[in-house]
Amino acid sequence: MTLGQKIQNLRKEKGLSQEDLASQITVSRQAVSKWELDLTIPDTENIVQLSKILSVSTDYLLSDVLEKEESKEKETDPVKKKYNNKRIVLWVFIIATSIWLGFYFNRGATTILFLSIIFIITVFILAIWLLIRLWKNKF
Repeated sequence: MTLGQKIQNLRKEKGLSQEDLASQITVSRQAVSKWELDLTIPDTENIVQLSKILSVSTDYLLSDVLEKEESKEKETDPVKKKYNNKRIVLWVFIIATSIWLGFYFNRGATTILFLSIIFIITVFILAIWLLIRLWKNKF
């Protein structure tokens, strides 16, 4: 149930018209109408007044609104994020290892040294990237 639906249902249960409710909160009847139609959301002072007049908690009025905002923030599934991170790491490791092995069997000492350094740098950068992503997800 949306905030507007809650306001409308509670107002009707109390036997109040939109005009009666508006006069008690000192807003226009149109403002109450917009709240009930979910076109606008009352400011915090009005939410507190509504909760007192309608005899409900502010948590009850805002519970759906808060849940929707939280669900938007956590839209992506953390399990999928973990799976994607592991896939990226695996593919980078496979590609880097295949390139290194390809040049290793070429038997050029400088080539092996060069590729080993590139491999180490790649792994280092990848580790830093993963740590940053994990740190961002944690906070």
